[in-house]
Amino acid sequence: MNISQYIHSFFHTISFIIIFKIYESYSITVLINKNISGVIGEGGTRVMCSYTRNDATKIFTIELKANNETVATFLPDEKPRLTTKGRYLEGRVTLMNISKVSTEAVMIFNNLTCDDQTNYSCSIVFLGQNGRTEESHSGFTTLNVKVPPSKPEYVAIVDLLEDESTTALQIRSETSSPNDTEISTVKQSTTSAIIKEGDIITCICAGNVGKPPGKLIWQKYRHGEKVPMNYTHMSTIATEVTDKCSYYGTSYLQLRVTSSDNQAIIRCFIDSPLAKPYMYVEMKPIDVTSFSKDMTTYTTTSSHFTGSEGATESHNGYIYFGIVIGIVIGVLALVLLVAYGIYLFKRKHKDNTSPVTTVCVNAQLKEEKKSQMPNKDNKDQSGERTNTNNHSIEQNMIAEKESSL
Repeated sequence: MNISQYIHSFFHTISFIIIFKIYESYSITVLINKNISGVIGEGGTRVMCSYTRNDATKIFTIELKANNETVATFLPDEKPRLTTKGRYLEGRVTLMNISKVSTEAVMIFNNLTCDDQTNYSCSIVFLGQNGRTEESHSGFTTLNVKVPPSKPEYVAIVDLLEDESTTALQIRSETSSPNDTEISTVKQSTTSAIIKEGDIITCICAGNVGKPPGKLIWQKYRHGEKVPMNYTHMSTIATEVTDKCSYYGTSYLQLRVTSSDNQAIIRCFIDSPLAKPYMYVEMKPIDVTSFSKDMTTYTTTSSHFTGSEGATESHNGYIYFGIVIGIVIGVLALVLLVAYGIYLFKRKHKDNTSPVTTVCVNAQLKEEKKSQMPNKDNKDQSGERTNTNNHSIEQNMIAEKESSL
């Protein structure tokens, strides 16, 4: 390479650098912060557009977009404002002012909602090379709204419905309040109503596990102390609830019961960084029935109950008492029904007596009455004679007294 070629190459390189610098002075690089997250209902979450610029660059406007729709605009030395598309943010965000020398535009959330969980981006309109208006864009970022979990709704033992033809199961729910009972339906294996030593029972626990989804954890307590959980299977299902930007969790636990589990307490609690203390529910103490070796009697430790093989728990006596009362009432009703039937039968028989017989009886009574009439007359005549004789006797006695005087 001769000297003239070297000089030509040198000036060509210098020209390229000068042109690049001139172009660079009129270009802007826009960035948006990543890994944005916040807790629903809380404030302090920031979406920030940052940009590099040259002092000679004139910025007209900075636009903040949510899901590709401009929701806020920033103008140097002017008050930023929400657009028509961004009115849903009114009262929940703060827009920071920018100046001609600013290098970032910020929107601060004061109260996050599910609607705020979306993609955000920035764009800047500025005066470019040759006096033309140009626009520069950032990439996208996602705001992740976190949701604290709630206390589990219930914990229960799953029992088969009375109708064994269905696969649906009934849940006897025992919440933190002993008097609260909820009935719902799930599809899962089942256990018998009486829990016996060696049985495998299926427990269920469900509730809002928040976002990101927390875990439902099982624990067993005996005499107030936590003991190891001898479970055979455990599974948890988390289903997204989009309108609440959260998850609903359901956990199943299959547990092999031993005699030492009598009066044990099964507890279900939520494990999450956003969980508050004491977020758990627990069952009432479970009753475990222990069978003797000859299988002729069994004993329930909690109630110290002993009986024949077919005996049931003591509270079933109320059922038997109700059955006896029902039988007695049924018998009384049957007796009353029979008596009423006999009464109706006699009444019908009396009403059906022949009219001819009645007429004959009445005629006979009339004849007897007529036959008695002469006897009455004779009796009257005899009485008159007796009275006459008595009168004569009295007159004779008076005459005898007068003659003696």
